[in-house]
Amino acid sequence: MKTIIGEVKGIFSEYGYKKDRNSFWKIENDFYKLINFQHGAYGDYLFVNVGLHPVGLPSLYTGKLEIKEKPKEHECIIRQRMEQIVPIPSLEKALTFPAHENIVQDIIFNFPKVETWLKEWGSWENIANTHFDDIEKIISVVPIIQKKAYFMLKYYCMIKLGRRSEAEKFLNAYSEENSTMDFTLVDCFLNNLLSEI
Repeated sequence: MKTIIGEVKGIFSEYGYKKDRNSFWKIENDFYKLINFQHGAYGDYLFVNVGLHPVGLPSLYTGKLEIKEKPKEHECIIRQRMEQIVPIPSLEKALTFPAHENIVQDIIFNFPKVETWLKEWGSWENIANTHFDDIEKIISVVPIIQKKAYFMLKYYCMIKLGRRSEAEKFLNAYSEENSTMDFTLVDCFLNNLLSEI
């Protein structure tokens, strides 16, 4: 896997990504964008994971407020595998090593499409205009709080766009969704954001 990461590093650098272990990351338009190369415990498979997370958006945890400075890919609210964004046969075959001989070229060739996907989803306006059905498969939380996370994300987007009345609507929807779990610290943080616009 280190060989693959070394060979694709150039394309990620061209797009402004910095390397950190098995990941590449950058901040663009107030969103963290991450690409993570994941292998099995015994090095027997490879996945290329893509993560996107708004800067300053809290994680949806009970009993605590956590806002990651630089989240890891698995901590991002929006996640996909590279081959789910762009069909890449060699990545589908790379679930077991040895990896397909064209995997490096396929990643390099298809990365601009992944970057386009990240630009589309890494936009306050685009997320603000999306519906739950459009985003539910890429929101990375446990199913029981998926709608709550969706409403939190929409609320945060409306705050960033300065749309107070729409933000209030999504804050109310967030508060009503799964109200039996205790998200008090996250709730307080989100309520305080409303006073900023």
